[in-house]
Amino acid sequence: MRVLSALLSHFVLVATAAVAAAAAASQRAGLVNTNLIRTVDLRALPAVTEQVGVVVQNEHSSKAQKSYVVVVPAAKRDHLARITVRERKSGAELGVTRLADERDAADDQLFQVSLRQDLQPGEKVSLNIDF
Repeated sequence: MRVLSALLSHFVLVATAAVAAAAAASQRAGLVNTNLIRTVDLRALPAVTEQVGVVVQNEHSSKAQKSYVVVVPAAKRDHLARITVRERKSGAELGVTRLADERDAADDQLFQVSLRQDLQPGEKVSLNIDF
């Protein structure tokens, strides 16, 4: 019975921390991926290219968003030759900045994409991300 009680207490503590972290993250972020399409091009083997089409919506109630963060998984980051991001509608290439890499080699790599115009609350933008 003690083991069950200890497990239940641990579960409640972990669940409470997870809910608090999720709530804090959603208040900070504001940007939500509403649609994703991933295309893998194998025509130029051994160089494999990947394109991710994403529709991003600003769900923050009052704050305009100026940038979007792209996450490159740790398994792919050492094999990444280039990353480009274009606005789907205009075809304009957006600025991409690699964020500081102070973490372990097992961590994902983050890139910040500067949007051409501030994304106002409720607005959406479609992006093509090429790896």
